Amino acid sequence: MAKRSKPGPPDIEGCTAYNAMKPKRRAFVLRYLRYFNASRAARESGYSKKYDGAMGSRLLNLPDVQAAVGEVLRVHGITPERVIAALSEIAFGSDIADFTGILSGQKPNDARNEGANTTLINKLSVSRRVIGRGDDAYDVEDVRLELYPRTMALAQLAKILGMVTEKREISGNLAADVSLLEMTSDELQRLAVAVDGPVAPCGVAVDDTPAVEGVE
Repeated sequence: MAKRSKPGPPDIEGCTAYNAMKPKRRAFVLRYLRYFNASRAARESGYSKKYDGAMGSRLLNLPDVQAAVGEVLRVHGITPERVIAALSEIAFGSDIADFTGILSGQKPNDARNEGANTTLINKLSVSRRVIGRGDDAYDVEDVRLELYPRTMALAQLAKILGMVTEKREISGNLAADVSLLEMTSDELQRLAVAVDGPVAPCGVAVDDTPAVEGVE
């Protein structure tokens, strides 16, 4: 009895390049858009685990994959203009002073209703502790709030717009002028740290491993 193959990802209306792909490559596109990690997307799409880094990098550079990624993003309303607007909001609109209400115990929904842009919040945690003993004991609420890093948003904007050229170490002590448009996320992270101290990871992984044969 012949083994049944599992059905691949369904068509997406309005995505011509994506719909023309084989199931395995469709799966890569969808998983890449879930994780923004090409190695993991390739591995989970059924490509060889031995070469998942190189395979993910090569797949991501194929014209039809790039077209499909762009189509799916547009279908979900994620356009270059919206990405730039969101990064600009982080880079130029994030001010911790706007969230003093939350730091004082205000609920995020209430702060948003009063005009605070809560989409700029990266992490928010609340912990409670007791100070004192017996009848003198009282509760204290500690609020920890972290905004998305401004420096990383600026670096990503510069990369997208190709605005800045920085010195990049290539081999040994040899350095060359390279646009931020050509820099990887790791390199942007190191640049951001050098400019403004440690920042939180941006959450996007880029594969720079060499290409291999056998891409389906």
